[in-house]
Amino acid sequence: MKESLVIQSDSNGYAQAEAFVERMCGQLYADNEFGIISMATLQAVSLAIVHANGENSDCQIELECGSCKGGMFFQLTNNANAIDYTYRADMPLDGANQMKYTISRLADAVQMSDDGHCLRLEFNLHGIESPYARQRQHVLQKFHDVHIVEA
Repeated sequence: MKESLVIQSDSNGYAQAEAFVERMCGQLYADNEFGIISMATLQAVSLAIVHANGENSDCQIELECGSCKGGMFFQLTNNANAIDYTYRADMPLDGANQMKYTISRLADAVQMSDDGHCLRLEFNLHGIESPYARQRQHVLQKFHDVHIVEA
């Protein structure tokens, strides 16, 4: 099973992506992992919209979701500018680099292709090792403290 959605690179597109992620998590029975999956996927969407495309609504992003071995995936294909989704430990942990950090720590697998125009995030739904689960919890708490509590 695969489904896809094409969105404009603006705030309306982000809202559509949010609804798509929620719907797909429900269809693939990933409700228990919704927070992890939506956080990583929507950070990737935000990186594409804001940092790659400069919120230019003429640009389009395709968001595809489906099942993969042991879980599910979201694949983002940006038709405009490429973006490097690689987290860099030598850079300050703010802005785009914080988004990259969140993606790299919450997704179980991250694959870039098509010279940075395509990003695939995979999420295990059947058994996550305890240390990895604690690491995810720490990342979400850190994000909450910085972006929710201080806002």
